[in-house]
Amino acid sequence: MEQKRNDLISLDFSKKALSKAVLRSAAENPLVTWPTVAGAVGTLAVLAISAPWFLILPLGIGISVFGINYFLRYDAEAASYLKAMRNLQQQFIAEIPAHLERNLKVANSERGLAQLKELEDSFADFQELLERKFSRNGMTLGRFLGTAEQVRAGALYKLQMVLDLMKAIESIPADLESHITSRDKQSDEVRLICERVRHREEALETMERLHINVEESLTRLSEISIRIANVGIEGKEVEFESYLIELQTLASQASTFQKEK
Repeated sequence: MEQKRNDLISLDFSKKALSKAVLRSAAENPLVTWPTVAGAVGTLAVLAISAPWFLILPLGIGISVFGINYFLRYDAEAASYLKAMRNLQQQFIAEIPAHLERNLKVANSERGLAQLKELEDSFADFQELLERKFSRNGMTLGRFLGTAEQVRAGALYKLQMVLDLMKAIESIPADLESHITSRDKQSDEVRLICERVRHREEALETMERLHINVEESLTRLSEISIRIANVGIEGKEVEFESYLIELQTLASQASTFQKEK
């Protein structure tokens, strides 16, 4: 599950990534690979033993099919790739918000519940904005939605981490430190109590950082939403690729947070 989450966050919706995906799909097509291999063998035979020239024909067929798939069917192949990635995202994320909401309520995490609601509302508003701005037939909509979904998934994961930490320190009393006031400061028992107190404090600090990270994702998402909404107003320049890069950076912060610990 953890690896799958990281794979989803690392999905690349850039033009370069789409081009690579279409190139790979075109090159791996059986109507390209088999004729190309057969034609390459035939070409070697023609050059080495003067075999009949028509043995080279499969090579031409393979190259032709590759050209058709990559150049003439580029948009269709790219759209298919985007659709497959979006379906993968949606299947993985579909049940997370409701599950997270239930657990946050059980944990009495008002801050987590508030951030979850704002996150889901912000994503829904962002999706609605994109659908108004971009054609459903183009690839820009799918690329933005896919990247925004990564931001959403990263923020959801951080809220799940908050829940995990709350559960981890649930058994440590908030006033544990007061239990050692009348005891021997040098005893092993006091040392261990102090260690548990430190564990609780560290967990609380991490939870605070996670909440701040979620807040940053919400802020940046609203900022980019405003920029997109302003496109076409007062000669605003369109910088969609830079917006996608910013969204991708936000999405990667969940993994970055883990590495920094």
